Amino acid sequence: MLERMRHLVEARWPSQHRQTPRRDARLDETVDRVAQIISPKIKAVRDYRRRLREPVQQALDFFRQAADSLVGPVVMEPGLWRTDPLLNACFSSMEQLSGFLRNSETLRKQADKSGQGDIFFLLTMDRREESTLGCAVECDVARRDVLQTVVTFSDHRAHAPAATLEEARETMVRGALEHLAARAKAHIVDNRRKIEELERSKAMLKSELKLLELERHGLGEAFVDADMRRKMSEGEQAMRDLASNMAQLRSEFVELADYLEFAVRAFEEPGEFVTFNTVTLEVNRQGIKDYQGQDDPSRPIRFSEIRLADRTRAAFVARCSVADVLADADRG
Repeated sequence: MLERMRHLVEARWPSQHRQTPRRDARLDETVDRVAQIISPKIKAVRDYRRRLREPVQQALDFFRQAADSLVGPVVMEPGLWRTDPLLNACFSSMEQLSGFLRNSETLRKQADKSGQGDIFFLLTMDRREESTLGCAVECDVARRDVLQTVVTFSDHRAHAPAATLEEARETMVRGALEHLAARAKAHIVDNRRKIEELERSKAMLKSELKLLELERHGLGEAFVDADMRRKMSEGEQAMRDLASNMAQLRSEFVELADYLEFAVRAFEEPGEFVTFNTVTLEVNRQGIKDYQGQDDPSRPIRFSEIRLADRTRAAFVARCSVADVLADADRG
């Protein structure tokens, strides 16, 4: 009977969603950390942990699934640059690849910590596509001024380094969650900034209207022209618009509970803040997209794309050796 009940419980609540005391404690620590990032005021709300546990767990599940879906791990060895299409596309030369490994402070710190073995990390880059006129070889005939699209990658950065793939992915998840919290905080800060700007505009407009009012009384109603009446009317309408905008902004965060509700919404829909996609392109050794020339045909490359707000970065999970990171500068 007890065994049957255990199976029923596991069927109803799968193990990955059942909380244990230890897991509860870890989740509460995470809740406290992100609440502190968004706004310490959240902690003043009664039962804030209970309200945030499920949304934060949803966000963690979302980011773990995203981390598992990232392309990689790709072995980043300088010697593979000539034969690996992805490394060849992302780095202009073997020297650039080895230089990146040696000069990354993020990788250096992990290498100093590990001493040996491998480092797993998330590599992100800016991807750019430009149209240009170039040469193409078709049927052994060279053609000039052929319109081509050249793909380049720049601003390479290493994130979430760790000694194992599992640790690296978990570091990515924590970083993504804290980034989500930071974006929520930025919204609150931006809300306050807009209110302050509107208050300054209101004070300036109020002074201008006061001067117009004094001028009108000084001239007397009989001497007030249409232009002054228009300015007074426009100023009064602008004051009403400012008051309306300020009221709308202030309505977002009137009470402490409003900060909590905002945090709940942010973690319930992490996909509104960040998206993950997989991209497949065909480029040749010169970075020319969809090149069909016989001299250097395009080869498929596959990588992930992460979009945060209005910025998109190419990315993949990478693996490099500690030895390559700690290599002397003259080893190329």
